[in-house]
Amino acid sequence: MGIVVTIAMLLGLIMALPKSCGPLSTISNSAQFIHAASLLLVAMGSWNSLWYGLRNLDLFWGMAGLVSGIIMILVGIIQLADQTEKPVANWLQNLSSFLRPFRAILFVGLLASFLLYAVTLIQLNLGYPIIG
Repeated sequence: MGIVVTIAMLLGLIMALPKSCGPLSTISNSAQFIHAASLLLVAMGSWNSLWYGLRNLDLFWGMAGLVSGIIMILVGIIQLADQTEKPVANWLQNLSSFLRPFRAILFVGLLASFLLYAVTLIQLNLGYPIIG
């Protein structure tokens, strides 16, 4: 499941890039991509934080799952609320408006989480020890 969560983080990073970011801007500006990536990010963030993280709080990866899952959910909510043309629920719009000033911090947190997961997956496949 770590691979799926890492891929969701990568898609979330692509989605959250500034709109004028070179060749990825055509992908990251697509409404269908943003909608699908936002839903995937919220779903995988929920699994990572609520299902895995809260059940393994005594382990490093449980805490990492909790923190990275919350970041994934928040980034997904911001992007989903920003791209929805129809009026969204008031609580979702209010939450998104509250989180907008923290967009850069959440992006850095998502990037750090992605790097932690990606490097760990590479280490596992190469037979190196990981943080445990």
